[in-house]
Amino acid sequence: SFISSSKINNDALFNQKSHLFLFLLPNTHWTLGLVIPEEVLLATTEKTTNKLIINQLIAITFIILSIFYILQRFLTKPLLKIIEQIKQSIQADSYQPIEHEQNDELGILSGWFNKQSNLLKQSEEQMRALFDLLPDSVVLFDYKTLDIIDFNTEAHTLLGYTNEEFKKLNFSDLQEKNEDESEENSNQCQVNYFKLNDSGAYEDKHKHKGGQLFDLNIIFKSIQLDTYTEGES
Repeated sequence: SFISSSKINNDALFNQKSHLFLFLLPNTHWTLGLVIPEEVLLATTEKTTNKLIINQLIAITFIILSIFYILQRFLTKPLLKIIEQIKQSIQADSYQPIEHEQNDELGILSGWFNKQSNLLKQSEEQMRALFDLLPDSVVLFDYKTLDIIDFNTEAHTLLGYTNEEFKKLNFSDLQEKNEDESEENSNQCQVNYFKLNDSGAYEDKHKHKGGQLFDLNIIFKSIQLDTYTEGES
């Protein structure tokens, strides 16, 4: 067993600073003295320290790579897949459920998104049904270009157009033409009127597909739609 150690400033054998270590040999009365030059002792210590540092760096690197792999497999990839599915739904302008079968945090998020999207879809279908069943004509158009964006069934049937034919029309195509005024000036006057008035009512003549004119009472309201870049009315 170890007894003690001491430092030798100049060992006679090694002719340099050394360290003496004393050990008691078991079951005897003998004492073993071990002299190690300080230079050898420090070199051994430094080597051991360097080895420990290298082993620690390897362990840390392994842990970091393991964490990255786990995040990549169980979080990053599924999350990117969910984001891509959401982008596809937005681009297609239709509801597409997110597919994530695992019962984890992303699974809970996907389930909530699917539920809310389904409720939104049902609400949109209900509003669309009510919109189409309105007895009055309703037309949504861009007041800057007068392009028709949306309309209900009464809007195109009243003027004798099919749904597909009405989609291709401009709001100015429905109005009576003034022979004394160019179409460009007429359209600009219409644009300026809607631009200066957020809401209002006026009487106008709209043209049937067959050429007949109808006296109509127009009620309008300007709204801002986030899904459209131009102005709507």
